[in-house]
Amino acid sequence: MVNHQQSFVRFCVVGVINTLIDFGVFAALFYGAGWGLLVAHVPAFCAAVVNGFIMNKVWTFGDKSAVTGMQFGRFAAVAGIGLLISSAVVAGGSHVMPVLAAKALAVAAALMWNYAGSSRFVFRR
Repeated sequence: MVNHQQSFVRFCVVGVINTLIDFGVFAALFYGAGWGLLVAHVPAFCAAVVNGFIMNKVWTFGDKSAVTGMQFGRFAAVAGIGLLISSAVVAGGSHVMPVLAAKALAVAAALMWNYAGSSRFVFRR
């Protein structure tokens, strides 16, 4: 069983991987395809959420139970609130800093909520 300190470190590692996925998809859609800011932000975020669910379930929290729709639904709800937090930060921050800096700030803003929700509500022991 993984303790909270280990799980938080692992959650952060998964977060870095998710951030790379998020930024990659976002950059491709925003800069490459010319999509609007929030229109590109949402699918990028969703791609990272799916990866995050799988990696956090198996590696971060060592949850060996079968994947259920209920568990993914809880994870998606936590992530959805994280999306609202990060969307507000990226939208507001983009007015005062470069878009990618605002995107990085948005990731940091949602980190604590996402960990708390995942460890207490989704993958509780």
